[in-house]
Amino acid sequence: MSIKDVIKSAVCVAAFAFAGGCVANDSSYVPTGEPIGAGPRLTDYDLKINATAMVDSMLGNQQFDKKLREQFPDRRPTITLGDFSAHNKTCQHSGKGDHNGLRTDIMVKTIRSRLVNSGKFVIVEPGSDTDYIMQGWIDEGEPVVEGRTLIRSYTLTMELVNTRVQGRSELDWSGQKEITKESKRPSIGW
Repeated sequence: MSIKDVIKSAVCVAAFAFAGGCVANDSSYVPTGEPIGAGPRLTDYDLKINATAMVDSMLGNQQFDKKLREQFPDRRPTITLGDFSAHNKTCQHSGKGDHNGLRTDIMVKTIRSRLVNSGKFVIVEPGSDTDYIMQGWIDEGEPVVEGRTLIRSYTLTMELVNTRVQGRSELDWSGQKEITKESKRPSIGW
């Protein structure tokens, strides 16, 4: 093998290592109480599991359950789901077909299913006369870079507003879920 062949081989190996480093991305979850997903961005799965946990928390809240029974003793209250995408305060803007956007419509479908299956509410369309409005939004904290690690923090907030309290609205339930995601940049390349 000539020197020329050795140099060509070394260049090929270096190019392969560099190309491999460009596509490698070591993403993982950051423990925040519950596993939530890999990668620095929110995914459909992140929204679904966190929305499910929040609705289940609301439905399992004994004080809220008691208030429902007292205020609506002979019927199930009606509820309208607000537009969660209108309050998306992240760099991932909502979009039904946009692969970079947050699919808040999937989150709303998950919330709708949980509420309907609980048997505690009747879902009505926006603009209808309703007892409750469920609204929510997603805030994104400032990204933090620690060495090769990018950390993004998100807060999913949901509120249940009672519209039947003597001509005014009253917040009957509120919940927040912290979501922290991290990813590591490759050692070689970008």
